[in-house]
Amino acid sequence: MQAIAKLFPVFFVLLMGLYAKKRNWISHEQNDGIKSLALGILFPFLIYNIVASASLDKQIGVEIVYLIGIWILVYFLGRIFCRIMPKELSELSPFLLLTCEGGAVALPLYISVVGSAYAVNLIPFDLAGILVNFIFVPTVLQLKQSNKLQFLPLVKNVVSAPFVIAAVLGFITNLTGLQDILLKNEIIGPLYENTIATLTAPIAVLILFSLGYSINLKKSLQIKDILDNEEKEEFVSAFISMFLLIALAVHVALNFYFRGMF
Repeated sequence: MQAIAKLFPVFFVLLMGLYAKKRNWISHEQNDGIKSLALGILFPFLIYNIVASASLDKQIGVEIVYLIGIWILVYFLGRIFCRIMPKELSELSPFLLLTCEGGAVALPLYISVVGSAYAVNLIPFDLAGILVNFIFVPTVLQLKQSNKLQFLPLVKNVVSAPFVIAAVLGFITNLTGLQDILLKNEIIGPLYENTIATLTAPIAVLILFSLGYSINLKKSLQIKDILDNEEKEEFVSAFISMFLLIALAVHVALNFYFRGMF
């Protein structure tokens, strides 16, 4: 029964998004706006709060380096095993192993199970993902497209990313002790906690609703520059859609396994 209680809200919100599309309650442009609000504006606040409030130690650094190494290895293994696919899709496929849906599926499913209070467990994955998707992927794309590395555009892409800014600010306030000082202040502490709670609470719901509305190509995907024809866009859309179905199936199975059906 606990598993059903946890799963029901997830699928209820997904079905709400699906029904909203069927009834034409919102347009595709409005749905894109929902995704932008959740992932581009609200999610960085969650990243900042997680990093700023976490107990950072050397182990986290080791985990981040390990994950970066694994993802880079996955990319190069993908280049080898995806050679059996048509040429245009084989060049695209290894990037999908890294970017996929950008956390739009994993984040709300994880929070729906354990709650946002345990989002600190995502720090290594979030920070490693930020470094891979905003440094490694753009570097590889530049080299593939022009055979030379343009340093300044790469730096601009990194430092202007909301995720990166949020993570860096979180590290600074955490390591300097400023976060603890702010939280202990009788006036600023409650203001900060209530504001963060308000900003981060809708994230999972907005993402799940948007996914239910339409699983399609995300304009913010890091590899958008090489999606230059309809075949590639349809391939990426199908890949992300399939990933969602698999992620939901695994999510259901894990819930029943750890919580039991009754």
